[in-house]
Amino acid sequence: MIKRSNQQTNTLFDATLQCLRGSPCHDNGKGVHLLVLGIFGANTRHKILNTMNLIMKAILFGTKKHKGQLDDNGKDYFLSHCNQVAEILKLCTDDENIIAAGYLHDTLEDTSTCYDELKLEFNKDIADLVLEVTKAGEKDSKGYYFPNLKTKRGIILKFADRLSNISRMDVWDEKKQQYYLRKSKFWKSEI
Repeated sequence: MIKRSNQQTNTLFDATLQCLRGSPCHDNGKGVHLLVLGIFGANTRHKILNTMNLIMKAILFGTKKHKGQLDDNGKDYFLSHCNQVAEILKLCTDDENIIAAGYLHDTLEDTSTCYDELKLEFNKDIADLVLEVTKAGEKDSKGYYFPNLKTKRGIILKFADRLSNISRMDVWDEKKQQYYLRKSKFWKSEI
């Protein structure tokens, strides 16, 4: 594995973006730029660039909106949770809207962001996905309600969210952990 500093990684990323945009590429020993030009045609480069722009925009938007928020482990909320949700989604889909929604999934619930802002900044599909996984009302004895959670894509997003929460719940007290695990099960475990 090649180890690179943040500055080298950013330079490589910027140069790769230039190649994807169709700008003249200068390898300068970085390794990837000419390869990108050779492998991908103009239409594919355009699609990759748009995807990267959408994902990068979601990362920047989510980072800004969740700024200063910490998770239960005292870590940066966006990096430890929202980023993890998006990384989980990348393992099972290449749907850029679901991945972007992974980065943004808690913006309606935990920030001052509104549905119309997401729709304006991104698109209706992303805003709808985030709305699907946003809880409504107050918690009762059965937990929170997700009245908009209805589509396969929304459920995939919600599962990624649950998986991230379960993987990070070690600091919760035992009662809270058991409650969350019970609420996460949708199958019978006893005969």
